[in-house]
Amino acid sequence: MTLPPIQGQGGQPQDGPPEPGSSGQGGQPHVQDSESPQPQTGFLHAQHGYPQAPYGNPFAAPPVPAQELTEPRRPRTIEMAFWIAMVVPLLVSVLDTVFLHLTNDVVTEGLNAALEQYGVEPVPAQDTDWIYTAVLYAVLVALWIAFGFHLRAGRNWARVTLIVLAAVWLCAELLGGLLAPVAYMALGMPWDLGLPIGMVVLGWLVRALALTGIITFIVLVCRKPSKQYFQETRYFQMAQWHAQAAPWR
Repeated sequence: MTLPPIQGQGGQPQDGPPEPGSSGQGGQPHVQDSESPQPQTGFLHAQHGYPQAPYGNPFAAPPVPAQELTEPRRPRTIEMAFWIAMVVPLLVSVLDTVFLHLTNDVVTEGLNAALEQYGVEPVPAQDTDWIYTAVLYAVLVALWIAFGFHLRAGRNWARVTLIVLAAVWLCAELLGGLLAPVAYMALGMPWDLGLPIGMVVLGWLVRALALTGIITFIVLVCRKPSKQYFQETRYFQMAQWHAQAAPWR
């Protein structure tokens, strides 16, 4: 029994099975599903050595390193500097205010007696003279406390501001402690203004506390662990900003 010939295109007989890659229905080439071309994601980035961007976006920013997404550990130098900024200015301000309040009358009488020799009218002591100094101290203490919290959080601008305040305070302490006795003796007054020995000792202890605190604070915030902490905190904040802004790109 003879089989009928296989019909090809145009009704022409075909002696065997269709050749691979030959046309199917409508003359279109037949392509298997497994051989369908796939888009090459990140081809340009991989070709030039760049890291491949997520979702195939060649313009997306590279991923943030994992170590920059970890909050930096606060060193001991910053903790110590923070507590110095919290305690020393407040303690020195309170002791100075009490000292001025207790010695206001004695200091005013001594200055009036010395200036009266040069024809200067005496100025009577006022009970509110020490209040102006107390208000100034209150403002400075508030600045130290406010900037101290920012210092602890790793803000470098707070560190620079407190270093400037500490330097000004240090100069004032040195000039006041050295020049004030000289000025008193130049006016014909005793260098200790005739104060009781207990008040003189209290005044020098307050000055020593202020100088020790200021110098220690400057040294702590300028050490290498402190500088590294502020730098790492800056990188951490920038990494957080990039991580939050990435979904919107």
